[in-house]
Formats: sequence, structure tokens, C-alpha cells
Amino acid sequence: MVRLSVILIVALLGHAATAGVLERVAETKTFRLGYRTDAPPFSSEAEPGKRKGYSLDICRAVGDEIRAELKLPALVIQYVAVGAENRFDKLEAGDIDILCGPTTATLSRRERVDFSLPIFVDGAGLLVADAAAVQNLDDVATLRLGVRAGTTTETALHNTFPGANLRTMRDHHDGIEALLKGEIDVYFADRTLLVTLRDTVPGADTLQIAEEYLTVEPYALALPKGDSRFRLLVDRTISGLYLSGGIDAIADDAFGSNRLSKLVRALYRITPLPN
Repeated sequence: MVRLSVILIVALLGHAATAGVLERVAETKTFRLGYRTDAPPFSSEAEPGKRKGYSLDICRAVGDEIRAELKLPALVIQYVAVGAENRFDKLEAGDIDILCGPTTATLSRRERVDFSLPIFVDGAGLLVADAAAVQNLDDVATLRLGVRAGTTTETALHNTFPGANLRTMRDHHDGIEALLKGEIDVYFADRTLLVTLRDTVPGADTLQIAEEYLTVEPYALALPKGDSRFRLLVDRTISGLYLSGGIDAIADDAFGSNRLSKLVRALYRITPLPN
């Protein structure tokens, strides 16, 4: 009897260890979204409790698909704020079920997490006080540069301009403030973020976005490693949004009509997978 009890305990522990997101949601009726509070228009919280953004809306669509898949009468969406420095730690630790933000899918990150189908294509751009000061990327090497810490853009800057005068920022608003005060000459971030920050941060409307790109980066939703059932549901949701045109309303709400690049519109056409 004792031996049988031990076997049952081991089996139950093994099941708990391998249970995926859908199994946990079926038990708790709660879906936990990890989101950045300062990354508009992908995820932000301008006021307490008012969370909005392109990536968040796609994640909420995933929640709708989960509720339908599990035949739940209701599903609680729990929002968990994360930072650029701890977002993958939170996913690995099981504190969140999905990461909703401007997250670049990279091979090194895939050692820790899985990624959905791509949801956007962006690139690291340059925000400057005077666009004439940066005619090409070669001009940047001798300037004072700023970037948010813990991002792929920071890594790209270290690789592209080794030894450059690079200052890392706690968040994007600190970067904009440093640029406005003349403490740095160039602030780097994904171009879509720069457009939104320039339009929304007081005083930033005087800043200019240079024509140059530092990188081109595909965004995706980050998912727990090895949870193939959940990843399939997420990819079906994204494919469905692209094929039905549901992504258009999400994009218009986040970016405004006619602000999507041709590259992003092409992504919506070539990404969906057939059933």
C-alpha cells in the first residue's frame, strides 16, 4: 500500500510538472497576460487599470479562443506587469502564461521560450533633435547614444558601435527626457515606438526620426517553452485574425488608419497557415 501511494504521488507530481497553460487555465479559469506598461502602441498603461495596445489585443483574442476551446462559461484575464529586464524570467518561472508586448523573436531567446507566428515587423530607429546631424549610420559612432537597457536594440548597438558612448535608460521616457535635455544626441528604439513617443510625450514633438534603420526585427508573442498544444492555439488565433481581417481593427486602434508599412501589410498576407 505504501509503495502504491508513493507511485501515485510521483505520477501526480510528474503530471503537474508537465501540465501546460491550457490545463492550468481549465483548472483556475484564469489566463495571465504579462505586459509592458511603457511600450505604446504595443502595450501600455497610461492610467491605472487602463491597459491598451496592439499586442495586448491579440493576447485578449487568444483568451477568447481559450474560453471557446475549453468551453468555459467565463474566463478571468489577469494582467501582470513586467519589465524588459525580467519578462522572460517571469515566463520561465510560470508567473505568466504569455508575454504581450513589442518582443523580438531571436534564436538566443528561443533557448528559453517559444514564440508564436510573427505579429509585426519593425526595426530600430533613431530619434534626434536635428535629423541633419545623422545622414547615415557612420555619423552615429562619435555621438552620445541612448537606449533602453535589456533590449535587442542595446545588443545591436554594442555589436555595431563597439566602444561608443552609450548610455542605457531605465525606460523610454527617461530616454526622451535625456534627449530633450541635450544629455544624449540620439535615442534608439523600435521605430513604431519612437513615432508614438514623439506624438505623446510632452515636448517631444520637436524631435525628429532619422531615415536610417539600425535593425529589422520580427515581433511575436513569447510562450512557455515546449507547450505545443498552447502554441498551436495561439498560432491558430493569429492566423484567424489575419485571414478574417480581424487584425485590421486591432491595428487601426493601435496605430491609426493608413500608418502600417507595406512590410507589415505583407506580413498579414503571407503569415497565415492553412488548416
